[in-house]
Amino acid sequence: MMPCRQKKFLALAALLIWGGSLSLNGFAAGEAEPAPEPQDMANRGGAFLEAQILLNKKKWPEATLVLQGIYKQNPYSFWAGKNLARALFYSGRREEALEQLVKSTLRESGREQREYKEMLKVIGQTFLLQKTQAIYQEGLTLLGTSKVRQGREQLEKVIDAEPDNVQALLRLGQSLVLDAEYAHAVGRLKFAKKLDPFEAETRIWLARALHKIGDLKGAAEEFQSALMILKSSERLHLWYADFQLELGQPEGAATTLEDDFRKYSAHSVSYASWVKLKTDPRWANAIGHPWGLARAKKEIKNALSRLQRGGALGKGNESTLGLDSKEIANLLQAELLVRTSKLGEE
Repeated sequence: MMPCRQKKFLALAALLIWGGSLSLNGFAAGEAEPAPEPQDMANRGGAFLEAQILLNKKKWPEATLVLQGIYKQNPYSFWAGKNLARALFYSGRREEALEQLVKSTLRESGREQREYKEMLKVIGQTFLLQKTQAIYQEGLTLLGTSKVRQGREQLEKVIDAEPDNVQALLRLGQSLVLDAEYAHAVGRLKFAKKLDPFEAETRIWLARALHKIGDLKGAAEEFQSALMILKSSERLHLWYADFQLELGQPEGAATTLEDDFRKYSAHSVSYASWVKLKTDPRWANAIGHPWGLARAKKEIKNALSRLQRGGALGKGNESTLGLDSKEIANLLQAELLVRTSKLGEE
């Protein structure tokens, strides 16, 4: 049996999921269910009517049994699909609800697919207990202030209480990557991806973790999937460039960074990383078209200025070459001194 406190919080969540600002189906918990599609009634009449009555009475386990039979015979019934997920969720079977929604999403297209995806996201991110939601927020706050280990500990408490909360799994995986616990991160992020394969941010962190444990094939697949969706993510382009360097593709890495900062001028770390690649003896010749001293000095000064203006120097974001933005800036500053000295000698 579900604890009374959890039941009350699920009822509150219902107002958000099915009746509030995140409304999915245009009805709040407790309201009468919309009638099944006419073709459904023609095909299964009595079962649909029985399911509708059970849903209206909030008899979730009983409704689940009836809806499973309907959905098995009518997998394209949008009414049956969304209400089966709803009944599973309120029966305390979120993981099964998400699994069913993933299948429905992949089967459908257009409006139905969009609504299934939205329902998937909301159910995956809904907290079952107010306490765990508060702990989650504490964990996010700690991560946001670079207290990674403490934030990770709070997020692990959330997962202990709600192991199938997709958003909490993603943020725990993120904290594990930031804490260099890559193998542990892979497990958490793969489970988050299984529950909601349409969340692109999961793929960025999973790609980074797979790269770090040496699963280059898996990392390549996740990077490519993420790049198709999150075209504006600077972090994604920085990490993909780093991955390309490990594969021995410095020219590809330089192109990845250049494409990013030319499309998004605020991406100062991508620009600084590109300049570092173009001025680094290990990579400059392989990339081609090496810069002269004057051009190199100009680009380095510009990169340092853009890092400073963009506030990137205070964040310590991990960048290309396994360095964070502060380290990139320090190396560029040292290179600028060398280039300036050589120009003075000419």
